[in-house]
Order: sequence, then C-alpha cells, then structure tokens
Amino acid sequence: MLAELKTKIENEVPEINNINLSNLGIYFMKQPPYFPEGINVVENNDGYNLIFTERGKITSEDIDLTADEVEYRLLKVIAQTISSEKIGGISEFEINELINNQEFDKIEQLVKQMKEKRYQYEKKILGKINPKYLIWYESEN
Repeated sequence: MLAELKTKIENEVPEINNINLSNLGIYFMKQPPYFPEGINVVENNDGYNLIFTERGKITSEDIDLTADEVEYRLLKVIAQTISSEKIGGISEFEINELINNQEFDKIEQLVKQMKEKRYQYEKKILGKINPKYLIWYESEN
C-alpha cells in the first residue's frame, strides 16, 4: 500500500511541477528506527500516519489517515511550495521604502494581494489534480 501511495503522488506531481519529494522533506517508509527531518508517511494497520519532525524531534503526528487524506495533505504542501516560488513577494527594497515612507496600509494591501494570488494558484493546482481536494482546500480557508 505504501509503495502504491508514493507512486500515485509522484504521478500527480509532474502535473504541477517536476519536484523530488525527498527534496521537500517528504519520505515514505515502514516503521523506521528514526524519522528524517520533514514529513514522514508511515503505513499502519488502519491506514497511514503522518509524522512531522523538526530538529530530530517529532513535532506532531496525524494517525489513521486514508490514502486520500495523505495525498491531499502532501499535495497541498507541494502546491504551497510551488505558489511561493511562482508568485513572488515584494522585494526587500520596496518594503524598506514603504516603511521609511510610513506607508503601512500599502504594505498590508500588497501582502493581501500576494496571499490572494497564491491562494488562487493553489486552488487551481489542487483542482486540476482532484476536484475533491479543491473542495477540501476551500473549506479550510
């Protein structure tokens, strides 16, 4: 089951970008002696566990997830990564200029616009892969 899930997700990823899952810190494994830094997908008797690690420690764990739930969560991470690369933010120079000119409303407006562009891009990616994931994503926000 674990290998099938990994293959399914890897087959979805080329639709949105050529990304190596391990470069994003996403690993698929049976019960390992340790968990690498990032997101670890571990098969259990009732489905899958997502183990999140940081600096060698487990920060959170979601247990007994279905294959769809795991796929959605991982694809959401990938979509967010891609949207942050594709839709850049404001340059540091521009922000400093706005701060120096005390144009804080303008900064807030630019940040909102950037967030909205990223959100729309992420919706587009997830909807392309599976319309159900688009509905889940919209219900979270």
